Amino acid sequence: MKTIRNNNIIYCDVDGTLIFWKDPYLRNDDAMLFIDPRDGEELYGLPNTRLLGWLRRAKKTGKRPIIVWSCSGWEWAEAAVHALGLEDVVDVVANKPYGQGMYVDDKGIGDQQLKRKMP
Repeated sequence: MKTIRNNNIIYCDVDGTLIFWKDPYLRNDDAMLFIDPRDGEELYGLPNTRLLGWLRRAKKTGKRPIIVWSCSGWEWAEAAVHALGLEDVVDVVANKPYGQGMYVDDKGIGDQQLKRKMP
């Protein structure tokens, strides 16, 4: 068993958070190429540079574990972390607890007192 001994964890989603999608099939000067590891599809997205910088600073300034997840699965989250060069920043890559996975708790996901904090 692995225990994350920290109560100040950063959980970060991929789609719409780390990567913005305007038109994933339209290549333009600002877009970055991402390859979907599940089917090899080429997608073009805009990295959220402000959030990437914040995550890098948060990692340097504190001992906060960073978990990146995606409803599209761990394979996609891992590919995004590699493409964005966050291997030295991210501690754990996972499937989002809902979606393909399972979330078991006495409270629904909408009941949680989670703070949505977009730097």
